Amino acid sequence: MEAAAARNAIMEFFQNPPSPSTLFNAYASLSASLMILRSTPNPIPPPIRRFLWSKIQNYFSTYSSRSLATIIIEDSWGVERNLLFDAAKVYLPSKVSPGSLRKVKMGKIPSRKNISVGLPEDENIVDFFGDVKVIWRLICVQGETKDGNPGNKSYSKQKWHFQLSFDEKNREEISSDYLQHVLAESTSLTQEDRELKLFSCHSGRKSTYLQHPASFETIAMDADMKQSIIDDLNRFLSRRDFYKRIGKAWKRGYLLYGPPGTGKSSLVVAMAKHLKFDVHDLELSSIFSDEQLRDVLLRMPSKSILVIEDVDCYEEVHARSKNVKKIKNASITSQDMNIPPDPMEMGKGPGCTLSGILNAIDGLWSGCGEERIIIFTTNHKDKIDPALLRPGRMDMQIELSYLKPSSFSVLANNYLGLRDGDHPHLEKIKSMLQNTEVTPASVAEQLLRSDDVDVALEGVINFLKQKKMEQVNNGDDEGSAATPGNSESIKLSEN
Repeated sequence: MEAAAARNAIMEFFQNPPSPSTLFNAYASLSASLMILRSTPNPIPPPIRRFLWSKIQNYFSTYSSRSLATIIIEDSWGVERNLLFDAAKVYLPSKVSPGSLRKVKMGKIPSRKNISVGLPEDENIVDFFGDVKVIWRLICVQGETKDGNPGNKSYSKQKWHFQLSFDEKNREEISSDYLQHVLAESTSLTQEDRELKLFSCHSGRKSTYLQHPASFETIAMDADMKQSIIDDLNRFLSRRDFYKRIGKAWKRGYLLYGPPGTGKSSLVVAMAKHLKFDVHDLELSSIFSDEQLRDVLLRMPSKSILVIEDVDCYEEVHARSKNVKKIKNASITSQDMNIPPDPMEMGKGPGCTLSGILNAIDGLWSGCGEERIIIFTTNHKDKIDPALLRPGRMDMQIELSYLKPSSFSVLANNYLGLRDGDHPHLEKIKSMLQNTEVTPASVAEQLLRSDDVDVALEGVINFLKQKKMEQVNNGDDEGSAATPGNSESIKLSEN
């Protein structure tokens, strides 16, 4: 009889429940009471106890799922980067502390004094906006993409997104005010502690901090040439409305060419530091198709530099007239000789094509993203198809050639702390550089060999004498890729 009365009372309770806030306040004490009752010698009869506990759990589970709202913030929005996702990646680490999560990422780089805290995957990160509780979760979904050609390799494609959960009644406040707060705070944090990054456009877009020490102050380059590059970069940054008015994508292409050791990579770093742009390194040999190349470029955010180093090493960009000539001159092929195909080559995709590269950097898809720099470096400019070098693709062509007397002054100051007039050997070396072809890297190597100023400069003089003798005797120089002489030149196209 008592059991039936208790059951009726419980049913009445659930048919006409009190307000949710009242239930939440009583939930903790009720749970504790039930645990005590379970340990008493004469607990509530098991059927009633199980019924009561299941009803309480079901009620709170149903109410919780009914009142919980979720916003998904993916890493891309359509074909472009999702700026809200990038803002959250900057904002959330400021809300994470080593003791706030069960699992946390931590690390340190040489350029920072303090240990940095990163965002772990699949961990709840709690934030408060006034009295509103917000729960973030970073989630990665792995997938594979394959282009339409049968037999082509697929490539791994990661999709990242944030899952943002909160009480349904606060949906309007979170959707507008809170997300605007995240955008504003991320901008402030970025300006306070901006560390440039170097991204790999393959291997899951891994990144590291750009710690290369080169800058426009340290690279050995003619002063006028250096200033013309800086002026061009500054002009590009200030021309957003101009590019929009003339109907062109807000991007600019640079070709850096010359012998090895002339400072092409160092110039890329100097440009990145001046612009405060991240660098995205792309190896065309890792691209299986034009579709993948397009996907890589679309996922690259604005305010970025795309770099393809030693572009002449890829057959896809070689001059088409030379490729046609090679085909015509080929008298015997592996098929004529009945040679079976290489098993290592079977199943490989055709890779990206010259047409795909041209369309990606200067076609319809090139307008998906703003404020981008594209840089090609090469030791052999003559190998590259002219279509890739025309204005609009490579707007500024910069020849980095042999060391000039004025550029040596920069090296002497960087390595030995010497300025013009500080040592008699400086003028002698400058005079020798007038008719001796050596690269900045080779002279820098000589300056590194001794901490003694006299010994280091005498080493440079002996090195220049040796190189001059070799060039006179052999009619050769250090790099057949550049035009003879001590020239540094710029070919500039205004668009």
